[in-house]
Amino acid sequence: MALTREQAIEKAVADLSKRRNVAPGDITVLSQDDAQFPNGVLGAPLDGEISMMMITKGWRLVLQTKNDGERFEYRANPQQVRLFQYQGSNFKL
Repeated sequence: MALTREQAIEKAVADLSKRRNVAPGDITVLSQDDAQFPNGVLGAPLDGEISMMMITKGWRLVLQTKNDGERFEYRANPQQVRLFQYQGSNFKL
């Protein structure tokens, strides 16, 4: 099933809430911009992952935790949501 932007944001907030052990209400969506990524994995490949090399449209989501003000970037499109460079690694939700 294809994700809407709003569903991608919900998935990102739920993921960050678990990773940082904070309530979803303590996460702010700072931006949710249309974006173009360099490949099918939204420029956020997992270790060893191969993807098609073509411009892929999606959304760049920037979330912030209220307790420490740290920012996190998620990348999404209707097929997937990825956390970009969290503690040095990319993650596919």
